[in-house]
Amino acid sequence: MSFDAISWAMNQPISRSSAKFLLVAMADCVNGEGIENMACFPSTAYLARRTAQDEKTVQANLQRLREMGFIEDTGERRGATGQVIVYKLKTPKNGGVTGGNFDVKDPQISGEAPPKTGALEIDETPPNFRGNTPKFPPKDPQISGETPPKTGDGTTKEPVMEPVMELKKRSKPHFDAQAIELPDWLPKETWAMWVQDRSARKKPVTEAGAKLQLRSLEKLRGQGHDPVRVVENAIEKGWQGLYAAKDGSTLAAQRSREGDIPACPIEVLLSAYAELLPTLPQYRPSLFKQSAGAELMRQRWAWVMTADYESGELLGQRLASSEAEGVTWFRRLFAYVAESPWLCGKRPRSDGKTWSADIVWLMELNNLQHVLSGKYHDGVGDGDA
Repeated sequence: MSFDAISWAMNQPISRSSAKFLLVAMADCVNGEGIENMACFPSTAYLARRTAQDEKTVQANLQRLREMGFIEDTGERRGATGQVIVYKLKTPKNGGVTGGNFDVKDPQISGEAPPKTGALEIDETPPNFRGNTPKFPPKDPQISGETPPKTGDGTTKEPVMEPVMELKKRSKPHFDAQAIELPDWLPKETWAMWVQDRSARKKPVTEAGAKLQLRSLEKLRGQGHDPVRVVENAIEKGWQGLYAAKDGSTLAAQRSREGDIPACPIEVLLSAYAELLPTLPQYRPSLFKQSAGAELMRQRWAWVMTADYESGELLGQRLASSEAEGVTWFRRLFAYVAESPWLCGKRPRSDGKTWSADIVWLMELNNLQHVLSGKYHDGVGDGDA
């Protein structure tokens, strides 16, 4: 540290404070004594930390100091990387600064002692103003020297605070999920139980969410699942949505264990299939019961025993309410399939080959929907199956 260099830097006529502070920080890095040895090589990062300036500001101020003539690049490089510029702070003895005033009576440079401290003599003679200039009143503190009264002695007036009107935010109307219109097949207490569970988990059912969940329940019901069991299973598992259980526990066929609907008579249905569709592929009942086709048949049976007619004279009535009615419904289905040349393999495909349905294909949900919609009876289904 060189006190001579710092004192010199402090007395330089630099108007920009950040540039002058940078020059002082560089002077602090001068190792030599006296103003003759004013060389330093601080890095840009060091100067940025020392002056609390970012590196771009440091670079800009270094350029200003070079242009003003306060520092110059000696051409020498130092530091661990060998790329740190060695700057020379220019003083009156080694080059001087153009436009600078160095006749400053700084005691650390000139050696002259400052005047002793003491009271200053005050000339109490009032100023002589010209006739056309404003005059201060005789008691003005700028001339008389008298201390004005303190605030609060009746000389100031407290401002009147106007009341501020608080704007209340408009709250959105609350949606009551329990008040939504429910289909006839979903008990109100079951839906209320689901809504309350979601609220307790701090995941309340929104209006859009309620409509989507009811739609999901309707779809699951069409696939043979019991809506009540689906809701109960979702609450038990802590789910936020309504899904079918992978283990099949939500299927309506599971209610047969409690006597709600009769069990699926697989052998009777296979016998009706063989009677009405003898030209289609047949299955042994003992092997069919162990296949995936048997589970599909149970799902379709459960749907028949729980679903209602959606059009026609029987609108709203159950498709079947007993085992005999359920078997009759399937017999009508097989008879309807027998009327389709496409399903019975009597109409070739576009490649000239023939194809025919079988009992497993008929029990697939999407395929059964297409059959019931008449897709394969009016020529629309002449494409490949």
